[in-house]
Order: sequence, then C-alpha cells, then structure tokens
Amino acid sequence: MTYEELRPTIEAAASRYGLSPATIAAIIEIESNWQNVQNAGGYDAWGLMQVVSNHTFADRPSPERLLDPAVNIDWGCRILAGNLKQAGGDLERAVYYYSGGNAWASYDQYLHEYWARYQAAVLHYQSAGLPKMTGHWQTLPGYAAEVQAALGSAWVKIMDPSPGPDPFPGRKKCLRWWTDNFDRLLLAAGEAGAISYMSRMLPRWQTVVNWGEVWFELPNEPECNSDSGLAVLNTFTLKCIELAEAQGLRLCILNLPEGNPHDNGTGDPAVSRWKVQQLAPCVKAALAGGHLVGLHGYYDPTRGIGPTDRYHALRCK
Repeated sequence: MTYEELRPTIEAAASRYGLSPATIAAIIEIESNWQNVQNAGGYDAWGLMQVVSNHTFADRPSPERLLDPAVNIDWGCRILAGNLKQAGGDLERAVYYYSGGNAWASYDQYLHEYWARYQAAVLHYQSAGLPKMTGHWQTLPGYAAEVQAALGSAWVKIMDPSPGPDPFPGRKKCLRWWTDNFDRLLLAAGEAGAISYMSRMLPRWQTVVNWGEVWFELPNEPECNSDSGLAVLNTFTLKCIELAEAQGLRLCILNLPEGNPHDNGTGDPAVSRWKVQQLAPCVKAALAGGHLVGLHGYYDPTRGIGPTDRYHALRCK
C-alpha cells in the first residue's frame, strides 16, 4: 500500500483525533513500511500501525478487523492521541510510548533511534504534495493563475495578499505579510511579543482563511545565532503556535536564513547542531500540529545553480 492510496483515510482519522497526518504516515512507515500484515516477529501487532489486538487487550478489535486499513488507522490514531494526553502534550514521549508501550518510558538507545527515524519520516510526509518549483508572488498580475497552472505545482507563496476571491483555487498556499518594520522588537520580547504579534496579524489572516489550505508565515529570517536570540525565538514561536491553533490556523515557523544557524566561523558542525537543538521544542510543536518549518535557500545544487545566480528557493518541511 502507499501513502497516496491511504492519504484520505489518514487525514480523516488524524482530524478526528487532533493529530497531524504526517505524524500518522511517519509511524506507519516505521511500524510496517506500508505493509498490511502481522508483525514479522509473530507478536500480537497487526496492520499498518501495528495495533495490538483483542488477544491482548479485550477492548481492541480482532486481528482480522485490524487488517482493515481504516479500522487500523483509526485505532492507531486513538492510541497515539491517548499517549499524547498521557505525555502532557510531549510528542516525543508520546511517540516513545507508541513504539513500545508505557514500559518504554525511559530514554534508552532503541527509543532514541526510533525518534530519529520518526523525525526523518515526518519531515518527508509533512512536505508531501509540496513540489519544489512554484511561484513566489509579490503581486498578482492577471497571468498568475496561468503560470501556476503551467508549473503544475500543488502550492504557491503569496506576499501581502489582499482580501477577495482565492487567486489559486485548489492549491496550498503559504502567505506572508511584510512585518519587518515591527517584528524584530516583538521577537525580542518573547512570549509577550508573540501575543502582540498575533493580535496584529490575526485580523489580516482572517480575511483569507476561506482560501482553502493555507499556512501563515511568521517573521522572516529572525536572528538565530546568539543564545538570547535562540531562546526568545523558541519562546515566541511556541506562543504563536498556541494562539494560532486556538483559532484553527496553521503557521510556517522560523523561516531561517540560508546557512543559519551558523557555526560562528569555527568549522565545527557541533556548534550549529547545538543551536538547532535550542529550537527543537518549537519544531516538535509545529510538526505535531501540522505547521510548516521554513528554511530559506538561494541555490539549487541539483541544477548547478549557485547562491549568486539569484535563484530563490523556499524549502518548507
């Protein structure tokens, strides 16, 4: 079976339990590699999400029913939602619980490896349906829809969109308003700044929420190399996610400049890695809620286009 075949079923079940479809797809990939079978080791775990049957838990479906993809995915989502509640909203711990039950509450090597595999898979499915080439529209001329149709892309980015009819029906949209004149001050204020930022942006965003699947960009290319900058960026982003989800909205967070966080010129990748780890809480929250993580780039190495060739790319994970 494939993700595309099961996508409607996954999205419906994820919506019922308040989960991200990408999270469910990632767990299916790790648990069964999309094979609708009993556990290869003969354990009482069945189907796509390797759900334990009524042979172990009386309230669960039978093995035969768990081989129905819709039943299996619904139960897998139900179990993961329960794990997430038990873990106090900590997705990493909830995924640990799902991978081996509550007996795996300790952080052992197996679970670290499982989480690493999960992170790689969820990023893949988070970007499914978002082809690499699309338009980044600063204005919307009359030929914009024709160009997008020719590109055949499933998504598009629009700057400072105006209220009115959806300019690209049926396409996913990443929407950004120019806020550079005030967002740096609000970022520096952390959580309080996020509250102020969201109060300014929500009225604008609400004018286009009827444009189908939309994500709203947070501040563009924030400072992400100092200890204080990383701390307030994480706090600011977490609060924005909380406030957006209360309104049923999705965000494109971070929007980091190319090559950042950098290694302070040391040549030591551990420096950059440590900085990225400071942003892990907001990235985990974004992935759990179906938000995007924006990483900016100005090159396309697959086509030999370098950073001085003015090829602009936005990688949304």
